[in-house]
Amino acid sequence: MTNKIFGSKMEEQKLDEISREHGFTRSYNTPRGRRTRTKGPLRALNISMPEEQFERFVKICDEMDKTYWQALCELMDMYESKSE
Repeated sequence: MTNKIFGSKMEEQKLDEISREHGFTRSYNTPRGRRTRTKGPLRALNISMPEEQFERFVKICDEMDKTYWQALCELMDMYESKSE
């Protein structure tokens, strides 16, 4: 089977072995919440905020193991349930 990044599976395994010998690991195979994709159409939200508040938000997202959009959705859900 060929892979768009490496070519054959054998080539990929050989490259992985060489990389490990040099201290590198495959980070793209490690599932992390902040790297997940969603299905369906996406829209971008770009906001400016004070750096201190941005760092606070990122820390909260990391602690919750959520993407930015997932954490924002939880916040909106809490707001809406409080308003009802």
